[in-house]
Amino acid sequence: MPARLYCFELSHPSQVVRLALEMKGLPFEQRVLPAGLHPALLRLMGFSGGTVPALKLSDGRRLQSSLAITRVLDELVPGEPVLHPSAEVTAAERWAEAELQPSPRRMFRWAAVRQLGVREWVNRLSGLPAPRLSGRLALPIAHAMANHVGADDAGVQRELALLPQRLDRVDELLASGLIGGATFNAADLQVGCSVRVLLSFAQLEPLLAGRPCEAHARRVLPDFPGPSPARLPEEWLP
Repeated sequence: MPARLYCFELSHPSQVVRLALEMKGLPFEQRVLPAGLHPALLRLMGFSGGTVPALKLSDGRRLQSSLAITRVLDELVPGEPVLHPSAEVTAAERWAEAELQPSPRRMFRWAAVRQLGVREWVNRLSGLPAPRLSGRLALPIAHAMANHVGADDAGVQRELALLPQRLDRVDELLASGLIGGATFNAADLQVGCSVRVLLSFAQLEPLLAGRPCEAHARRVLPDFPGPSPARLPEEWLP
């Protein structure tokens, strides 16, 4: 029985795990969960928490969070490691998971609360029936998901103010060779998937255009959907 990956359609931490599974050649089935209902569904399936990505292994073990899952994959499957022995690469992976990854998540969830078109777009990509109607009904869920990650005005303005220096750090990691090599490592996946989601914002794409981090993100995750209809206030942009 293959492993089962439970995720959202647009979750970039889930994309990190999907890419890691493919790199390791571990057979898996992907199950997309409806946003908002996922905590209850995951707990019904025996997971201890209510967050995605969540992975159920063939031996019955249940894992959550991209960091925890990538570490177990190297134990399970011999061959080229997803993790990297360098402490500097591990530090880059942890920075990306803790600081870079929440940035586009807060921006997108902020927009989903305020813009029906964003909720409709997500529902259409998820294959839900009547995506516009279900988008209207999903407003309380969007509020709850935004509140969960601090996606309010102040939080999004802070993320946008920090974005230039975070992109500079990604470019520095690429210049140092810690990421961006011929074979991806876990830091490549964490960094690349987060930057790729930033590229789905039409307003942010010019900020990334031509930078090494743009090319790296498109190489790591070439097929991410976009551009999204999410819009941020122009006066907040870097």
